[in-house]
Amino acid sequence: MKQQPKISVIVPVYNAGKHFEDCLTSLAKQTLKEIEILLVLDCPTDGSDIVAKNLATKDERFKLIYNETNLHTGLSRNKGMQQAAGEYIAFCDHDDYTDPVMYEKLYQTAKHHDCDIVRCNAMSTVNGCNTEHKYPALNAGENIPKQLFHSIITKKMSGSIWNYIFKTKFVQENRILFPDTRAVAPEDSAFLLQAFFYAKQIEIIPDILYYSVNHKDSLCNNIEYLSTKNIVAYCGFVNQFLQKNNIVLDEKTKQARSFEDAYALYSAFSRSLRLLLLKRTYSELQLVKSNEAIMKHINSVSYRNILSNIKELKVFVFLLILKLVPRKKISST
Repeated sequence: MKQQPKISVIVPVYNAGKHFEDCLTSLAKQTLKEIEILLVLDCPTDGSDIVAKNLATKDERFKLIYNETNLHTGLSRNKGMQQAAGEYIAFCDHDDYTDPVMYEKLYQTAKHHDCDIVRCNAMSTVNGCNTEHKYPALNAGENIPKQLFHSIITKKMSGSIWNYIFKTKFVQENRILFPDTRAVAPEDSAFLLQAFFYAKQIEIIPDILYYSVNHKDSLCNNIEYLSTKNIVAYCGFVNQFLQKNNIVLDEKTKQARSFEDAYALYSAFSRSLRLLLLKRTYSELQLVKSNEAIMKHINSVSYRNILSNIKELKVFVFLLILKLVPRKKISST
């Protein structure tokens, strides 16, 4: 009888290109032996599926899951979770790589403290520049899940999912899933929001064990991914989650959340302008302006350092533009 894997690593695969083999090699070198790597083949067209098949024939730890249609990241991860046999689950992007001891260290910590979630630190590389993704400063003696929930909802920490492991039973019992990436983004933050809220025990280790490679074809650089439509949907997702669980945010947290969501919408607006997509930019402004709940949410921002804080100034200008743009009339038929 085969031993249950300690960790199932779920990797959605779509046109990973030259970075895919580095990702697979790093997973194959993991010092944790009782591991399975679920490669969810999301209809790639660049030969990534052939690379995956070749490896799976040589290494039984690698298992292939096929999507009949292109489901994108969120739903591909959900499909991987349905078939995961591991005691814990983890998520790796197809163009990133891991330290050989990453999953062994995370698993040992999880077992020692009986954790629902364990996180390590990560490093991302953008245009040759490295940035550390450290966990936020936490107050000793205070509830860690509560502090992390506050940090993710106010975007004071990275919402990336790849440097965590989650107890499979915990995820299943609380029905934690990713939203459809084509409709809601960032989907990682949506998953973490749920996980932090339901978690009882979370541990954080300071080691940098995950390495994210950001390149021109990365999902985060796709204009459709963090589009205004997807960000508005994410704001709605958070609102529904708060209401469903009777969560009342204090005024400081509400202000921080309103500001960060307004900045995310500004960023989407700015990307469209840079690409000279003027018709799209106007449509996106109308999308925000026609959503009364979102308008009320982002217009509750208060300003303190508008003349000296460039980020705050950008949000102010964006909200001013929203006010000046006339709302499109809906013709009656």
